[in-house]
Amino acid sequence: MKKRNRVLALTVAAAMSASLLAGCGSSAQQGGAASSEAASTDTAASVPDGGEDNIIRVGVVCSMTGGSAIYGEGAQNAVDMAVEEINAGDSGYKIEIVNGGKVADDAKDAKQAMNAYNKVMADSPEAIVGSFFLSVTLPMAEQASKDGMLLATGATNADVTLKGDL
Repeated sequence: MKKRNRVLALTVAAAMSASLLAGCGSSAQQGGAASSEAASTDTAASVPDGGEDNIIRVGVVCSMTGGSAIYGEGAQNAVDMAVEEINAGDSGYKIEIVNGGKVADDAKDAKQAMNAYNKVMADSPEAIVGSFFLSVTLPMAEQASKDGMLLATGATNADVTLKGDL
């Protein structure tokens, strides 16, 4: 179980780090949406032969529409790359992104963020990689604390961490 927690922590950290960097590029630089779609389908579908205990399910919530969509596009590309790299390794664990391998859209709106959070939660993830913006992260952080859900976020405001053990 200790190794599983370490793999989960590394997965979430890799996805957050990569999405912060990938959010700065354009879709042309990152291979476009078509290659991103193909990668997420491949990585989400790859299931280890060892059974369900070897699958770590992770949800991702970010802005996919509106003026901040570039962050969501970068997050999707980063998640696809991180999952592909981790699943190709020999840790004995495989990562599966819930929501069909797609980032759930928070549209940089608090109400939409909660809808995205609930949509991801319906797939029973073990952790959620959250948004970058305080306005959408605060309501998710509060609910994640109540749900006992690990929420890794790029939002840096101290109010996010005061919502509970994230």
